[in-house]
Formats: sequence, C-alpha cells, structure tokens
Amino acid sequence: MQLEAPDIMMRAYAGEDVDQVMRELVALREGLQPPFDSFARWYEASVLIAAGRKDEYIDAFNAAAEYFQGQPENETMRILLLSGQAQIAIFEGDNDTAREAVEEAIEISESSFLNVLSASESLGMRATMYDLLRQAGETEAAILGLKKVVNEFPGLAMAYMFLAEAYLSAGERGMAQDAASRAEDLWTDADDAFVYLPKLEKLLAELRGA
Repeated sequence: MQLEAPDIMMRAYAGEDVDQVMRELVALREGLQPPFDSFARWYEASVLIAAGRKDEYIDAFNAAAEYFQGQPENETMRILLLSGQAQIAIFEGDNDTAREAVEEAIEISESSFLNVLSASESLGMRATMYDLLRQAGETEAAILGLKKVVNEFPGLAMAYMFLAEAYLSAGERGMAQDAASRAEDLWTDADDAFVYLPKLEKLLAELRGA
C-alpha cells in the first residue's frame, strides 16, 4: 500500500480524472485488512481536498483519523491528524480550534527528527500547515512561516503560492504578485492539468486585475 497508494494519489495531482483515481484507491483499500484500511482513507482524503470535494473529504479524513489516533507516538501521524482536524475546523468556522491544532502540528514538525530524514517533504507539509494558519485568520504568522519555508527551499512553488495568498490577505498586493509570479515561474513546465494550476491562475488574474 505504501508504494502503490501514493502513486495512484499523485496521478490526481497531475491532472488525471479524480473519479478514476478514487475508484482505484477504493479498490486498493478494500483489499486491506484493519487497521490499514483506515489509514488508506488518508490517501483518498488528500485527493478529495485537492479536488475541493469538502464533504467527501471530511468523511474520508474522519475514517483515517481512527488510525492516526491509534499511533500516539508517531510524529507524522500526529501531524496528519492535527492538520486534518484544523482543516475541518476551518470548514466549520471554528478558527480558534483550527489555530490551536495547526500551531501544535507546526511545533511537532519543527522539532521533529523527521526533518533530518526528509527536509523537502517536511517543508512541503509545513507550508500546507502555514496555509491552514492563514485560513484560520493568523495571516501574519502564516507569512512569517512561509517566508522561512521558501528561504529553506526556494524551489517549493506551492509555498510561494500560499505566500502570495497570505500577502493578499494582508493587503500587500505587490508582495503577493511577486510570490505568485515566482510560483508561476517554477511551474512553467507543469502539465496543464496539474491540480494547483487553476488555483494559481485564479490568484494571478485577481492580482493582475483580469
């Protein structure tokens, strides 16, 4: 599962039909025994949130949370649990709960030994957490955190896109356009169906007054 499920999931990010990807992930999950079938729901949740399918995401994440909660000593599982709980709290308009969950997830991530083992993956996760912090209303903290991420990993286009959104939320349109343009440059060779391109294009259109 740990090899096949990520490959299937990433095809959705590359622009493959979400329903087809979900069918393959469900078929994979149905061949697993508990508790790994619950963990497999996280891959489904990751596809659904990227596709903007909020209600389905909540169902999938809540199923995956059963597995995460059974791994209290696993830092990665704890980060995934807290991040998902924050996202759902944001959907429900509970920014205080979201902020507390994200801040705990960031604290774990920044002090984790996992940073040594996989810096790029860790920074990608952290960028997503800072974006959740922005969504929870902590714009300045999100900007500071995302600036640290792009300083450590200048090639992380997604972090620049999140930084642009944070700057825009703070009313700093010039800084937002610079960050969004940097993301656009880094994604120059991305496939037209890449899952984040519509979001970036919408952001650039807003910043350029289109």
